[in-house]
Amino acid sequence: MKDKYLLFLIVAFGFVACDNLQDGQVKVPDKEALMVLDNYYSWRRTAEGQGWAE
Repeated sequence: MKDKYLLFLIVAFGFVACDNLQDGQVKVPDKEALMVLDNYYSWRRTAEGQGWAE
């Protein structure tokens, strides 16, 4: 489950980065993308999330 979530984050932010490069403008990620990233880092601060990377 954790691997799928991390893969989702990588793919989602990859699409955002590619879209920004194609437009030639730097854009701030939308609110939903920022919430996903915040949820990921909140999870990483839990006991389960801290032990996951080891």
